[in-house]
Amino acid sequence: MWRITGVSPSIWCLFLLPAVTVGVAATIARSYRWFYIFGFTWTSLATAFIESYYRIYVAQELDEKFRHAPSAQFEIDLTVDAIIGIVGLLILSATLGFLWRSMQPRGSRAVFISAITGTAYTLVPVAINALGWDLPVPLFWVWAFTFPVVSARMAVRSRPRPVTGSPAMHSQNPLLR
Repeated sequence: MWRITGVSPSIWCLFLLPAVTVGVAATIARSYRWFYIFGFTWTSLATAFIESYYRIYVAQELDEKFRHAPSAQFEIDLTVDAIIGIVGLLILSATLGFLWRSMQPRGSRAVFISAITGTAYTLVPVAINALGWDLPVPLFWVWAFTFPVVSARMAVRSRPRPVTGSPAMHSQNPLLR
């Protein structure tokens, strides 16, 4: 049976520290960008934890070398999930940082989109493995690096451009006054 004390504190810190940091930043900054990052990070990490727990302790899908020590496999899975979650967090944050000046947020709907894509970020590779297909490592890393960019792009939209020749355009341009 699994106990929370069976996992070392360093693994819990590695797993929970990014999510807690983003949650605090979202609370302090009150910016939509942090809420998108919050939704993506928390759902991806929570989904990874639940998937690892289910696969190891409920479905008993263990490697042969971990038959007598499922907690060791659970720690390894949490470590890998935390590293992939941190990669997704950093790429999503960087992409939103680059897009934020030229785009505008979609609002609260985008937080929901970020949460859904955070869940998909974790579960799509698991579903591919569950179907019996071998996911090549380079393809997995392409997924790990491009999916947060897609999620960030879905969270923002283009700013409307002013119509040329409008009175608002003339008042802002000193050459047309």
